[in-house]
Amino acid sequence: MRFKIKELGDSADVSSGEKDATKELVKLLFLATLSMALIYFSVSFASEYFIRNITIEQENKWFKKFDLSLIEMETNDLNSEQIEQVDKILSILIEHPSVPKLNYKIFVIQDEDINAFAFPGGNIGVTSGLLSALDVSDEVEENIALAFVIGHELGHFKYRHHLKGLSRTISVGLAFALLTGNSGDLSIINNVLTLFELNHSQKQETESDLFSAKLVFDTYASTKNIEKLFIVLKEKNNESESFSFLSTHPSSELRINKLLNYSSTLTNQNN
Repeated sequence: MRFKIKELGDSADVSSGEKDATKELVKLLFLATLSMALIYFSVSFASEYFIRNITIEQENKWFKKFDLSLIEMETNDLNSEQIEQVDKILSILIEHPSVPKLNYKIFVIQDEDINAFAFPGGNIGVTSGLLSALDVSDEVEENIALAFVIGHELGHFKYRHHLKGLSRTISVGLAFALLTGNSGDLSIINNVLTLFELNHSQKQETESDLFSAKLVFDTYASTKNIEKLFIVLKEKNNESESFSFLSTHPSSELRINKLLNYSSTLTNQNN
């Protein structure tokens, strides 16, 4: 019996054609991501340069009428001594020369979530859940735990993170709206930009952590207990390191390690 090999003709190139198409798709995705990165970081740099040239006096003027009464909750159930401690700690910390001279105000939100916020114009919010978690009292170490949180928010003002974030969001959004004509499905672009922003946000959180550690050390001559909040959050949330890069904040474990290392450095430098 004899076998005759049949010519495959053009069908022989199907496999190689699919490989070429895959390569082209990967190449296009790479170039698109690279282009978005260049636009994002260029526009971000320009917007942050603009913010750096805004004086503290201008910021005070812009946000002096910022009204917190719409977001502040009833505080009748809160311990009045805790509220006094919050005010006292803030008044002590803002005397440090590294803290910008804004019109600082601090308010307590009746919320079980453990959180703190920095709003433009020197406004700081802390939740009742945060105060309960830190067990705020007259003990110096407990005060240091809360002082670190307030100092962290002051760090955001020091580095103008709130203004930079607002400016960056508006500038980048406008840039891509102009380039794309605001047409079609922009979900891929938005997802890529979100990843860029998450990385940016984590760096800002670390920057504010270290600023606060130094501020607390200079004020109380100690950093003992500054990591307490992150220990509480780690136990409460059962965090995983695997997907920490998808969060706006570094993992609690990472923050604890960095703070302890930096605290040792501060102590050694002053011995």
